[in-house]
Amino acid sequence: MKKIFLSHSYLDRNISAKIVEKLLIKLFEISKQDDIFFTGKRETGIESSLNWRNKLKTNLRDCDIFIALITTNFKNSEVCLAEIGAAWILDKKIYPLILPPINYQNFSQIIGEIQADSLLKKEDVHSFINSLQAQLKSLYGIDPKSEVNINKTITDFLKSIKQHINKNSNLFDPILIPESEKQNDLKEEITEDANIKITREEIQSIKEQSKIEWPDDYSMQEYYINEQLQSLSEVKKLQNEVKNHTEKNRIVQRAIIEWPKDYGMQLYKATEEIKAYERLN
Repeated sequence: MKKIFLSHSYLDRNISAKIVEKLLIKLFEISKQDDIFFTGKRETGIESSLNWRNKLKTNLRDCDIFIALITTNFKNSEVCLAEIGAAWILDKKIYPLILPPINYQNFSQIIGEIQADSLLKKEDVHSFINSLQAQLKSLYGIDPKSEVNINKTITDFLKSIKQHINKNSNLFDPILIPESEKQNDLKEEITEDANIKITREEIQSIKEQSKIEWPDDYSMQEYYINEQLQSLSEVKKLQNEVKNHTEKNRIVQRAIIEWPKDYGMQLYKATEEIKAYERLN
């Protein structure tokens, strides 16, 4: 019996392999062959001469955790749609992972009430890993590998995913960020909200950090800049929302100090801590 079922289109098999090998196996004390079912590779999927439909049904029935790599290719696959429908009916713990042009609004009519995570956003991948970690611990007593740096592992994983997409643009929408989220012009101040302003110095700092993160990849520099600007805007918005609440404001400031050059992680950390604080109070 395998613990995790990774559902994906055959066209996305290389990305599914990266999820397994560069993320799940790197972070957790689990076996690719014994604990994870995904058809991207023969040794983890369906052996020769077996009835593939029966194999899918058996693993769907027996798994506890269902991860769906939802892309345009996934949505065009009858088998993938049948798998996610079955996981929903069987009440499995479902983790939808999405890639553009799939977004939070259009990823599924079947399980649309479940929060999806983008494989292109660091804070989303961290959220996915945190939730999966809790499930593996609760169900099987499995902990993360103590010697592994989770943040570095996720950063390396994101880099490999984005490089794969850029090299295989025929399989994916080449626009990694919706036009509505792009800052087309790096102005002195960005004022989408009258109360939120991003200074020239902050923009320049993000640009410099993009060169450090992606020194030889200009398309990834552009993506990084857009992503960080969006996250910085959300952080500033959150600061405004909690400025009159002592403890929530302290939570935001701690996140800013902890991740001074990563606005995506500032936003993720502050949001998660505020949610936990609200649950406790």
